[in-house]
Amino acid sequence: MPNKKHIKKVDKDNQELFRYYFRQIVQAIIFYK
Repeated sequence: MPNKKHIKKVDKDNQELFRYYFRQIVQAIIFYK
């Protein structure tokens, strides 16, 4: 059970990291256009 909770926390962290990188990429695309 605690293992599943840990995985869920990692998933949330990865999601926030993905959102951060996604925003950086979008900004770069807008900047280079």
